This record gives sequence, structure tokens and C-alpha cells, in this order.
Amino acid sequence: MSTQTVYFTNPAVISGIQSSQTSMSGSIASLTTTTTNLQAQSISMSGAIYILKTDSTVNYTEGVASGDPTQTAVIIWSRVTHINGNNKDSIPVVWEVSTSSSFSSITKTGFINALWDNDFTIKVDVTGLTAGTTYYYRFWSVDPITLVPAYSPIGITKTLPAGSSATGAKFAIVNCASYQNGLFNVYDDISKSDVDLVIHQGDYIYEYSSQQSTTSSVYNATGMYVLGRLFPSTGSAFTVEEFRQRYRQTRRDPMCKAVHAAKPFIAIWDDHEVRNDWWSTGALGTPASTGDNFIQLLDNAKRVYFEYMPIRSTGPYTGANLYRSFNYGNLVSIVMLDTRLYKDTIYDRTAINSEIYSCWTGALPFTGPYVTNILDPTRTMLGATQENWLTGALFNGSGSWQLVVSTTNVFNNTLPIEIAQNVSTAGAQRSYATGVAGNYANAIYKLSTGYAFTGTSSTGVLTQSERNAITQPKGYLYSYESWDAYPAARGRLCNALLQAKSAPYNKKVCVSSGDSHTAFYSDLVDLDYTKMLTIGTSENDGPFVFNTGTYICREYSPTSITSVGPSTWGSVTWDLLLKSSYRNTTWMDGIVPNSTVSDAVKGYVIMSFDPVIGVSSVWKRVSTIASPVYSTSTIYSVTNSN
Repeated sequence: MSTQTVYFTNPAVISGIQSSQTSMSGSIASLTTTTTNLQAQSISMSGAIYILKTDSTVNYTEGVASGDPTQTAVIIWSRVTHINGNNKDSIPVVWEVSTSSSFSSITKTGFINALWDNDFTIKVDVTGLTAGTTYYYRFWSVDPITLVPAYSPIGITKTLPAGSSATGAKFAIVNCASYQNGLFNVYDDISKSDVDLVIHQGDYIYEYSSQQSTTSSVYNATGMYVLGRLFPSTGSAFTVEEFRQRYRQTRRDPMCKAVHAAKPFIAIWDDHEVRNDWWSTGALGTPASTGDNFIQLLDNAKRVYFEYMPIRSTGPYTGANLYRSFNYGNLVSIVMLDTRLYKDTIYDRTAINSEIYSCWTGALPFTGPYVTNILDPTRTMLGATQENWLTGALFNGSGSWQLVVSTTNVFNNTLPIEIAQNVSTAGAQRSYATGVAGNYANAIYKLSTGYAFTGTSSTGVLTQSERNAITQPKGYLYSYESWDAYPAARGRLCNALLQAKSAPYNKKVCVSSGDSHTAFYSDLVDLDYTKMLTIGTSENDGPFVFNTGTYICREYSPTSITSVGPSTWGSVTWDLLLKSSYRNTTWMDGIVPNSTVSDAVKGYVIMSFDPVIGVSSVWKRVSTIASPVYSTSTIYSVTNSN
């Protein structure tokens, strides 16, 4: 049977056609222009292919992307634009999904309008797919002159496996991709890997202006001046168009386009998708934002995030929840937490720490905003509704493993007060032979090798100075936006994780986290946060947690894609900080000593889940972000069965 192609330029001609989801002889018939939601549809009628012809030559400069896969559905995304940038007319687009890279047969197909109101982004929730299956997808429109389809790049995606068919899973964990700080070599490396999907923990774009950080050698060496990767405006993003500019800039990067075309993403936002250090009602970033100004900022940022990210929204962008979970068969459930939209106020770290230090050097007990605000037992990071949802997700997820994704570090980053003050004053140090810092580091090392706190030991006993160092109050905040500043909320999270590990659920749990730009692996331990400002009498007291607290699980952090990390920060001694936090902490950045801007650790973590072995994690490092010629190495690997 021959097939006739019929082109319509007037939407009214076919506005009344009844739509259905069919295809015929590998071809697609498109429908009415009234379809504006994600559920695109198509029709086949009397052997003809009905196509709405656009009135302008178009392109797909931002490539394609897919995300939020389930067993039966996946989001596919692209942006189609007029070559004539002033043309605001909608663009009719056909989408196709196939199990064949040549599209010799079409599994699903349909039509959607790319609208000026959405910056011509198109996002389709393709349903009715088969679990554990690789699919190819593309978009196309008809050129008005040649009547030849203008195709997007072809993307590859994959639905999640069902039940016991999940015999293994491999995820790339990433976060923090500042465009102007360097090349996206991490994305490029992942695009060539065999991972099943990418979990993005936030800071997908940065709201910064091209003028911010220009005095920093970090940005100058690898980003702005050498590579010309400037952000598009002289002010932090605020308007809808300013946020769109940053997403378009990121998506046009060839390495970013490559990873999106090759792998489905499961993404969550952190702070830089809106404004540095933001919470539910304000932001401390540059410039700070509160009140009506912040409401408008958040509305603009959220709108554009939903336009450009391949995520499945649960409602209009103003009311959609980003926290959600995915079941990779019976093997692992991925639980994505939104640690921004519902969190209580972020308080200024300088003022709080100044109060803590003044109390420590003066009279106890501690009083002021730290006690009344930070240690408030009702203080929340997730909000009550999300906390309740999290409990249900952990208990009811089908995976034997529960991977909880937090955009900020869950493990303890607080420092002993006197040591923190010493480090802040002295600047970065890599030697702790003398002084309070030396006593503290020596005490930690000695206790880990068999020394006794007091009494006798064949190995040795701590000195009085070392005992004094590790028993001082441990409440000095390094991170005022992470779980450290929400200790009661962290206690509730730890309790939920412990419950999930216990009968009748008997889950295995682990946590991945981002934001710190630091690659590490650590035990996550539940703490009695009420003792953070007490003076200890032994190594087992609350202030000193090296040997205390209930073990919860392991936490993994993948450093950053390009954003500046601790190897170039001079305000704190990171290896001391991490050594002071938890037992069994490994800091990957320290594996590359005396790192410079160009060779600081940038990379990602591959987490592989196996029903017998457990979770195997590999930290990958790219050799540079200043040149597209790079190598990749493994800097650390570890396997855990619980």
C-alpha cells in the first residue's frame, strides 16, 4: 500500500481530528496543534502521513536528553529553535522512539508543539515501554523550503529493569558543573562509559555573573581567561531569560550534549540553580535575596529548571515536588532528596561561630542563636511532608539496597572550637607537628592505632595535651547549609535509615552526597547532637565522635565536575577537618598532594550494585579541566556488603 504525505500549515485544518496512538508501516502521522502538554499523540488516517509544516528553518542546537526512567516510561527532551531568532511562532515537532538505531521500526511516536512560552523546549513522557530495554529517540520537523525533515541528534536511553531481572546496576554520581571554571571532561568520560544512568546531585548550572570570581586564580587558570568560558551576564541570574541563558550555554557544550545523548539522567537541584546558599524563604548568596524579591527569583529559577531538565514533574512548575524515588528492580531503590525548597533558615556562619568561640573562651553554658536556632529540635532540612515521604520510600522501596541521594553532606563537618579558630587564623596547613591542631591530629592517629585515652596500654597513652584537644566542644560550624546546621533533622534521617535496616524491612542503606567539591568516603554515624557543646571527659563523649555513635551506613561523595575544591581553598585544613569528623574517613583529594588548580581532583564516583557482592564504588579522576586532551584514572575503590 502506498503512503501519501499531506502537509498542513494551518492548524485549524486538522484541529478536529480525533487522535490516537498508532503507527503504520514504520511511519508516523501527526495530529492537531492543540497538544501542549507532555503527553504527545499521533494518528494514522487512510494511509497518509499528516505533518504540520513549520514556517521557518529550525535547528536542535542544545541536542537531546532523557531522564527519570521507570520500568515503562522515560522523559525525552530537546529544544528546537527558529534560525530566525525573532520568530515566536510555535514549531510542530514529531518525536520517535525505537529499539533500532536506524529507526527501521517505530515503537512509539507522536507530535508536540515547541512553544515560545517554554523557550521552545519540548519534553515528552513516553509511556507504554518495556522494562530493561534500550531505546533510541529523536525529534524532527519539516523544512519549509525543501520539505525534508530536519532531525535532532539521536539519543539513547534505557528503561529500568523489573523485579529479579536486575542482576546488576552501575550509576555515575556527579555534581557541581561551573561552566566558566573549566571543561566538562567528566561528562565526556561518562558518555563513553558503560554506566546505566547518571545521578546528578545538583549545581547543574551556576547563577553567577561573569564578573564574580574574576580575581580568583582558580577561575582565571582554567576557565574564563584561558578558555573564554564566561557566564553570559554581569549580574547573578534573576530573570527567566537570564536563567535560560545559563542552561542554553551549558547544553550547547559538546561534552554536556554527549553525555545527555548517551545516558538517562536522574537529577535534583542544589543551590546554584537558584542562588548560592538558599532555603525556603531566602538566600545568603550574592546578592542576598529575601521577601518578594526571593519569591520572584525562586519562581523564575524553578520555571526554567523544569523547562530544561528531563525530569517528570508532578504538577505545574510552581508546585511540583522534586523529591522522588526510583526502583531499579529488586536490587536498588534511588531516593532523591530536595534539601533546599523546604529547609529552615540558613544562618550566617561567621556570626554563629563568633558566638561559639566567645562562649568557649569565656563562660559556659553556651547561649545565643546557636543554641536557640541551630539546636532547635524542630529545625528541618526536608520539611515535615518530605520527611514522612522519605520514611515511606525507604520502607516500601522494592530494592534490597536503598541509595539516599542528598545534595549536601550528611556526615559531620563540625570542628572542635579551639582547633577551628586556630585553623581559620593560621590558614591552610599540611603539617600538624605542633600546637592544638597537632595535638588533635596526633590523638586521632594514636587512638586509631591502639593507644589508650588514659591508663595503660602496650602501644601507648595519650598525653594530657592530646586529651585536652579531643575533649573540647565540637560545635564549630564549617558548613552552615549542610546537615551539620540541622542536627535534629539529621538525627531523624539517621533514625529512618536505622529503621529501614531493621525488621521487618531489613534493607541495606547507603548515602551519596554533593556540594562540598570534595571526594570522600566515610562512615555515617548517628550523634547525640545535644552534646555538641559540652566538654568531654573521655574519647567516648559526644564532643569527640571518632569512637562514638551508632553506625548507620557509608557515605560517598564524588568531588565536582569543574567547581573549585579544597585543594585550592586556603581557609581551612580539610584533611584535619575530615579526620576530626568520623572514623574510617578517606579524603580522595589528599591522595593528590599539593594539588594546583589545573590538577586538583575533578571527577565522579561509579557506584555498582550487585545482589551478592554489595556496592562497589570507584572514584574516577580526570587529569585536567583546562584542556580537552585528558586522561582518566582511578584514585580509590572500595566494596561494602552492608
